[in-house]
Amino acid sequence: MLNNQRNVTENRSAVALFFIIAVVSIFLRFYGLKFGEPHLYHPDEIKLVAQAGRLLETRFLDRETYFGIGVYPPFYTYLFAFVLAGYIFISLLTGRFESLDHVQRLYSCDPFQFFLLGRVLTALLGVLSVWLLFKIVRLLYSKRVAWFSAAFFAVDFTHVRHSHFFTVDAPATFFVLCAFYFISRSLFGQKPRDYLFAAVFSALAVATKFSTFFIGLPFLYAHFTARRKNGTSPGVGYFNKNFWLYLVVGLLVLLLACPLFVLDFGETIGGLIGTHNFEKVGKLGTGGGLLSYWTGDQSPGFGVFYPNSIPAADGIVLTLLAALGLLVQILRHRKADVLLILFPIFTYLFFERMSYKAIRHILPVLPFLAVARAVAMDFLTEKISNTIKIKHKIAAFLVVLLVGFAATRDVASLSELSKTDPRTDAVAWMNDHLPELSRLCTESFPPEIGNVSDKDSCEEIVSQKKKKFHLFPLQLTTREDSLFMKLEQYIIKNRIEYYIADSFTRDIFAWKYTRVKYPNVVQDREKFFQWLESHSIRLITFPSTSGKQHPSISIYKLNAESYDASN
Repeated sequence: MLNNQRNVTENRSAVALFFIIAVVSIFLRFYGLKFGEPHLYHPDEIKLVAQAGRLLETRFLDRETYFGIGVYPPFYTYLFAFVLAGYIFISLLTGRFESLDHVQRLYSCDPFQFFLLGRVLTALLGVLSVWLLFKIVRLLYSKRVAWFSAAFFAVDFTHVRHSHFFTVDAPATFFVLCAFYFISRSLFGQKPRDYLFAAVFSALAVATKFSTFFIGLPFLYAHFTARRKNGTSPGVGYFNKNFWLYLVVGLLVLLLACPLFVLDFGETIGGLIGTHNFEKVGKLGTGGGLLSYWTGDQSPGFGVFYPNSIPAADGIVLTLLAALGLLVQILRHRKADVLLILFPIFTYLFFERMSYKAIRHILPVLPFLAVARAVAMDFLTEKISNTIKIKHKIAAFLVVLLVGFAATRDVASLSELSKTDPRTDAVAWMNDHLPELSRLCTESFPPEIGNVSDKDSCEEIVSQKKKKFHLFPLQLTTREDSLFMKLEQYIIKNRIEYYIADSFTRDIFAWKYTRVKYPNVVQDREKFFQWLESHSIRLITFPSTSGKQHPSISIYKLNAESYDASN
């Protein structure tokens, strides 16, 4: 009788815990999802939405569409294309859209709702990732460690943040966890079903983001460990039908989900090599020292890419807790520990070698850091008391405290992200104060300004009429160290009347590694900025209220007489 009552109490507690973690996960990943509306301030979202639209328009039959954004694996745009088709179909049935022609005009002129649909899909996969992590850790460790892992991952700053973007990083993490669940099951048995699903989801992870290919390492470890446990001798016995099932099915699904290799193998391989070489060199304003994701000694990022290191994102306490947990897993190297650290360690080291450091690259590593934090918490509380109940209460209290603090920080950051961007205010001001068809120069992170090349039909779609201007974008973030004269002549030649400056562009040249590695470039750009200040009048500045999450925008009026004289 007492055992039944205890079981009922435990089940109720489990349901309550699951409900709380689910609510927190959903709230954090859907809160502020409409940031930037109606503007599109994430540069990578545009690529995926455009490719999905072209896939639908060409019925998946246009080869060039698959290579439209280089050798970016297209599976997530496949998935979104089907979701988008369903959304369009339902909207046509309900009268929300008048016709396919109306859909195309909306897509060209007011596309935010389609981007929002992609963000909803990503946020949903982000929520499901928390549940998957719980399932994996419950299988490999204890229920307590599983709950702790899920709680830490539910509020993980970087995962929460990137679950708001229609990009491939959070979806790739989801498919890695799907694969990992079935790989974990194969550690304890040799069921073909587990190998089959492990192969499918491993392939989908790679077809979403190529850098997840290290998912093959935990598979090999789980397979060989399980075979050895069953008394199979090394050699041919390891390569049984389940092993070949994983390889063959994985390869077939990869080629279906990412047909780039079939369409043009040479271009795909060449593109991958070129991408790798680019990542090793990095962009101007990127880079960092050894273990810089942990130390924070790298570009801090800006906008949707800020913050850009583990301590900046999670704080020093959670960073140290993750490091301790990884150390515990490495030193005790149980089967579950080894299985869980293979993928994150090799993935991390792969990106640590790159000069282009962006924390979104290591997003698939983050659920395993959540597990490391849970392992560390379990390890520390084991040292505190010999009484089991006291241990559990202390551990639960500390986890709730840390998770609550992290969740509060998440909400504060998302609230700032959702505030009106200075670029939005700048566009409204320009529409009210600048003459239409004025000639404008913009820097690297400009407002969405109406261009003379915009289609006239958009005025029927967009409720607020925007003025149109002649736009002349500047490429300031190249490594060329003698641009000053060219930039000056470019402005004079094109009779630029107004100049739109943004603080993100200035931040690139202010960052310490840019100044150390490219002092001539920095000196050249600073000379140009000084020229700009001396040959113009600053009309207005729209300051950023959220640090590096939004750029400040300054609008200058060029003094034509002054730079005519200098010419």
